[in-house]
Amino acid sequence: LAPALALLGTAVPGQGRLVTWARSLSKVGLASLAMLRLGRFALLDRQLIAYPYPRVVPGNKRFTDVLFASSFNPPHLGHLQILQYLTTIADTVHAVIAVNPHKTYVVSAARRQELLRLMLNEVGLGEDNDGGVREAVCSGYVWVYGKQVGAKVMYRGIRSWKQDGVAEKCLECLNTIGPWLIAQEPPIPTRYLQAPPAYAHISSSLIRERAKRKQCVDDLVPPGVARQVIESYASSDHVM
Repeated sequence: LAPALALLGTAVPGQGRLVTWARSLSKVGLASLAMLRLGRFALLDRQLIAYPYPRVVPGNKRFTDVLFASSFNPPHLGHLQILQYLTTIADTVHAVIAVNPHKTYVVSAARRQELLRLMLNEVGLGEDNDGGVREAVCSGYVWVYGKQVGAKVMYRGIRSWKQDGVAEKCLECLNTIGPWLIAQEPPIPTRYLQAPPAYAHISSSLIRERAKRKQCVDDLVPPGVARQVIESYASSDHVM
């Protein structure tokens, strides 16, 4: 949350009401974090789409464009399950590899994008087979990219509020306050998708650990891309 509060301190003069409103938003964010700390997860569930996901009538999509952001370091079956659901509610799903400029990655964003592209094509979701998912790399604010592509909602995958809630709420604060302070525009709403129970044990760190030891990852990623994943991550001396 510190970067969000830092933004408040750099607001230009003459934006008094805007800054006041942004500070109110930050208080809401802090309240959400307090709820997480106290274990009052039910109060946050209005933002959560629980599994099994709501059934969607074929051809009755709610949105033209939505965005799903992650580091995809590397992509895995859990990501693909979420992306598959999002293609049922939106014409175009923008899968964004978000790059943190303050973090060093052992596998480049371009390579992660290529791995994601291969996985999407293997399961029929990629652009090559008109599957509705477009992958991209974003090294700046994800909400800016979302505005550029016309995304109506930004989605995030979450295992549970207890496991991921604090980190996710900090990101949401940035994505809520940033548009008002920087662009003087309303933010794109954030919603969360619960990981399917069958894939809840999968994490990018688990794949990196296995790949580092050159162990099988066929149960964690599409088998046709497993070799490329191991080759990409096996040479790393540490796990990010």
